[in-house]
Amino acid sequence: MGRMATSQLVVDTDIIVDYLRRRTEVLREACMRFSCVMTAITLYELKAVGIRSERQERLISMLTEVMDLLPFDLAT
Repeated sequence: MGRMATSQLVVDTDIIVDYLRRRTEVLREACMRFSCVMTAITLYELKAVGIRSERQERLISMLTEVMDLLPFDLAT
């Protein structure tokens, strides 16, 4: 089955946190199958919780580079 680049998947904060804590590979698998995006609220939540390690900080930075960010405004 090929990559479904036209299908977007909005990734919830919990999925990213579980990935950062090495609890699951769901995020990696989803990003291989879909064009994953995160919301501005998710990014805020990730940063508000407090990054616990340099590894997590690098991963969040990497995710923001490869995932589109859905803004938080009246248009959305």
